[in-house]
Amino acid sequence: MIGSGYVGLVTGACLAEIGHDVICTDNDKSKIDTLEAGGVPIYEPGLDNVIAKARKEKRISFSANPADTIDKCEAIFICVGTPPLPRRRSERDRPRGARDRHRSEVSQARR
Repeated sequence: MIGSGYVGLVTGACLAEIGHDVICTDNDKSKIDTLEAGGVPIYEPGLDNVIAKARKEKRISFSANPADTIDKCEAIFICVGTPPLPRRRSERDRPRGARDRHRSEVSQARR
């Protein structure tokens, strides 16, 4: 999971809850530090319990460096911010940037 905000962290926690092994990454090291210390940097009712259970079962882990985790992944979800633009469009530079930054790691991991 590239991005551990409202979309990435909740999705990752839910996937771990149903039995998948998940690595949540974020370029905000303080967010990862909070998660590794057992905290949850966002508010979503019940999310703290889901993450605590997944951590106990070793189904979820956290990293501040996506490049270090890509070779361990079968699927990669890019869950980064897409702020709204006028006329109900979304700014797509962040997801494209994340894709482009990690493209070479994904290519090497798949070889």
